[in-house]
Amino acid sequence: MATAAEISLPAEEFALWETFTRIPDVVFDVERVVAHGEARVMPILWASGAELDEISDAFDADPSVEDEELLVDLNDEWLYRMAWVDDIAAVVQSLVYEEGTITDAHGRNDRWSFRIVFPDSDALSRTYQFCQEEDLTMEIESVTQMESEPGTQFGLSEVQYTTLITAHREGYFEVPRETTVEELAEKLDVSAQSVSERLRRGHEKLISSALPTAVEEASDDE
Repeated sequence: MATAAEISLPAEEFALWETFTRIPDVVFDVERVVAHGEARVMPILWASGAELDEISDAFDADPSVEDEELLVDLNDEWLYRMAWVDDIAAVVQSLVYEEGTITDAHGRNDRWSFRIVFPDSDALSRTYQFCQEEDLTMEIESVTQMESEPGTQFGLSEVQYTTLITAHREGYFEVPRETTVEELAEKLDVSAQSVSERLRRGHEKLISSALPTAVEEASDDE
């Protein structure tokens, strides 16, 4: 049974420790993380809790930041695309060592918190042991056994769920796209037409499940 765990790490063992030190009130909420192989992690994250100049200067001085680009300026919070150094990629690989999927990540008060979904509780236990061996101070805040298979709460079939997750991991939804339908088809060992159909039906299921009222109102207006 799939297992969801809320875990945390001190920022000193992950990313942006220097930024937290310079700006104690800064808050980061990760929109998504793009991993390029095992060597590079490029998160897209929201930053708030300080002035833009303070945050930019802290990023420039932070040894965990290889590069950053400001994407959105909302005056009190800012969306950045970043590239973190190789050491951070190694930590991320440790967290998903047993086929875990990071579904949420945020940083505040000198710590990073993650929600990671594992195939089962044994995978979580092995990941914890692996992190201990790698000298990572991983703290498990909570563990939830998911009652249904991943995706079924949204009405997704197993193949639709797998296709959407694979497309997300491979960067299909990035702009510009980092993979193609044909490459996804090869990875999933199905035809490109099957991948396109699974993506279409998967999106339809997600929208219908997540926004049922809006979908019904749109249908009534037709």
